[in-house]
Amino acid sequence: MAESEELERPALDKATGEEFLREALQILLEEAVKKGTDVTQKVGDSSRRMGVCVPLGWGHLLCVCVVPPQVCEWKEPEELRELLDLELRNQGERMEKLLERCRDVIRLSVRTGHPRFFNQLFSGLDHHALAGRFITEALNTSQYTYEIAPVFVLMEEVVLAKLRELVGWSSGDGIFAPGIKSPPSLWGGFVLVPCVPSGWWLCPPTPSYSPPFLFWQEVPSPTCTP
Repeated sequence: MAESEELERPALDKATGEEFLREALQILLEEAVKKGTDVTQKVGDSSRRMGVCVPLGWGHLLCVCVVPPQVCEWKEPEELRELLDLELRNQGERMEKLLERCRDVIRLSVRTGHPRFFNQLFSGLDHHALAGRFITEALNTSQYTYEIAPVFVLMEEVVLAKLRELVGWSSGDGIFAPGIKSPPSLWGGFVLVPCVPSGWWLCPPTPSYSPPFLFWQEVPSPTCTP
């Protein structure tokens, strides 16, 4: 990358911005995707070795020293703070430094797509789904309005229709509730117990006063409070 100036604001030079993005994506593909999903890829301290003995027959063993595959370069919080530059500055940094930050974040993060990473929430890397997430982020749309995200809205409509078909419903509506915790449980409670939105109290409900311009922030908040 050509010598760059400190980044004080979003880049106005389209060519420079595209060059940075190209190099950042290359780092992402090489370090996070390719190496992050390679079971033979070594991550972290090369001194972390273990002995492996392989029987060769006739009472002979072949003992070798290998570096086991890792899913992360684990560091305790105090050590990780020393390795990362977490200072909040008033000035920007050069593009080269930003690329270095990208490498540091990937290197010191957990590779949830690694074949040896076992967790109830993660299981490998879906390359096709990752491409979809790239498209979603690049377009940067509000996917709840057809005016801004016509393609995504129609895709959502088709998926919801298929889900209704699977449970035997000919019509209906729905929302996507990813995850297994608070939001799906809250919305499911509203459906199961219709009195939840109106609530029940030992005392009269407490009123909330706010100016009109806070309508979108104020109204959903008490409604969604369990």
